[in-house]
Amino acid sequence: MTALDCSAAMLELLRKKLLQVDDPQVLIMEQSAESLPFADGRFDGVTILLALFAMEKPAVVLGEAVRVLKPGGTLVLTEPTESFRIQPLLDHAKQELVDHGDYEAVEVDWLRVNAVNRRIDPAGRRVKLPAEQIVNILQHRGFVDIVQQESHLGYCRTISARKPQ
Repeated sequence: MTALDCSAAMLELLRKKLLQVDDPQVLIMEQSAESLPFADGRFDGVTILLALFAMEKPAVVLGEAVRVLKPGGTLVLTEPTESFRIQPLLDHAKQELVDHGDYEAVEVDWLRVNAVNRRIDPAGRRVKLPAEQIVNILQHRGFVDIVQQESHLGYCRTISARKPQ
């Protein structure tokens, strides 16, 4: 397993979660995804979770993910749709906290999370590669077994697809 992120803070969180894992085959790298230091067709699977929307060159990153994926390998990613709206997601999350009696205990944290999510709102970014466009790119590149599943109240989509042989 290889995990990479350009954020040292995010990688530190991952390392803390993997403290119990002592496996030389687990590699964690601080690295931009725009130019991956791996050979073509190296990985059986590649996953991207809500990251392309925040990147300067999401199409380049998607191309790199496809490049390092083996023929017959599986790509799984979740990204916002063209109709993405942050407010319903924030409202839903807050209501879940209220309904479970947790809101008062985490209110200060919730206010911070709310503010950060508004700053990184995918709908407000200039460069976008929505899920619908990703599906079109994968179809154009010959990917097969493309499956789409709505997530995040329908404002995001998880896509899985197999690279052609």
